[in-house]
Amino acid sequence: MVQRQKITLGARGNSRRAAVAAVAASMAGLTFVALGTSPAVSGRALTCTPTLKRLTAPNCERVFADNGTNPNPATVWGSIDCEKASRVRQIYQGGDTLLNSAGKRPVNSTFRRMTVLDGDNFWGERCELGRNGSHSAPNVLYHEGERRITFMSIRLPSSFPLGASTWQDVMQMKQTQPAANGDGSPALSLYAFNGRWALMQSKSAGPSSDVRQLWSAPARKGVWTRFAFDVRYSQYADRGSIQVFVDLNHDGDAADHGEQSRRFHTYTLKREIKGGSNDGIAPGESIPSHLRAGIYHNSAIRCPKGGCAVDLDNVQVVRPG
Repeated sequence: MVQRQKITLGARGNSRRAAVAAVAASMAGLTFVALGTSPAVSGRALTCTPTLKRLTAPNCERVFADNGTNPNPATVWGSIDCEKASRVRQIYQGGDTLLNSAGKRPVNSTFRRMTVLDGDNFWGERCELGRNGSHSAPNVLYHEGERRITFMSIRLPSSFPLGASTWQDVMQMKQTQPAANGDGSPALSLYAFNGRWALMQSKSAGPSSDVRQLWSAPARKGVWTRFAFDVRYSQYADRGSIQVFVDLNHDGDAADHGEQSRRFHTYTLKREIKGGSNDGIAPGESIPSHLRAGIYHNSAIRCPKGGCAVDLDNVQVVRPG
């Protein structure tokens, strides 16, 4: 129960009136500013300032984040899409030390490791974080007309089959089920194969099971590689765009040669088609995409005895404005 205090002011109690008003405002959880003074600087909204050559976006609103500390990643990502939940490990030492989206050093060393074994079959040979099956899942982050910047740090362990010459996803921005056009190739994805990182795109905003490569850069095993994907999401090629920033030489920025792709003006979402039922998306509308990360690859790729693994840390998705 809130107790109310009655305060009586004298006829000439202007200073007392201001003091009482300040107390009342403070009690209400508000910031009091006396008449005739300017608002405190600390009360002003700070400007969102992406500085992607530094792989940061200070003061930008975060809409999703995972630093590996939550012991149950399903509560963060919506689900664990692996043969067994134990294929995702929380490891307490050796995490990424690069700046996060706010420009601050991580305060912990925890990271996540996703491992797939030969013969695993969770809708294919995969071990990924990220729910695909609800448009309201916490990892459904990308909608028509929105700009989002997705930061993440990925490490390929020494046993990772980086030399594989066939498809091998480590990150997907995929159209979300339920949708008639929810299957097929993801709208956007990141491969690690042929010794390189590769940004891949579905060959069509409509139905397609094929991809094409937009950009690639040399990949290394055993080191944290920091990415920022700056995307305007749209099914329309004249409205959508994507640019990749990556720290390839591990000096903490994406300002060096080859560490930025050009900006591709292209579709970045899939388009719904006829045939859906009760999915809430009409034919012709854009299908929102969800974020997935881990490993999903061609089952022809042979893994070592301990499996093929990908390490993930320092994930943030921000709204630039």
